[in-house]
Amino acid sequence: MRTVEEVRRRVQKLAERELKPARIQRVRVEESIGFRGDPNLRISIVLGHREPPEITGRQAMELLRKTREFLFRGDDERFPHLQYLTTEDEKAWAAEDAESR
Repeated sequence: MRTVEEVRRRVQKLAERELKPARIQRVRVEESIGFRGDPNLRISIVLGHREPPEITGRQAMELLRKTREFLFRGDDERFPHLQYLTTEDEKAWAAEDAESR
């Protein structure tokens, strides 16, 4: 199974290549459990724009496909759930998360 850091580094490289011209600020990866109890990965791709650039469905699907392929090659069956955020979205979510604690 791949480590969280291995996944983060790989998705960062893939996102920078596949999502051009978007500027990738950072990638966060968290282990989580799906609604059926299966382990999965929550992957947040933070874009460095207030208004996110247009990311096509083809780009998003290609990034998901390549991420799954990377996981499978490492005998890692966790499903990667990708989400795209702006830096503003990330700040708002962090504030909401802090309030809920």
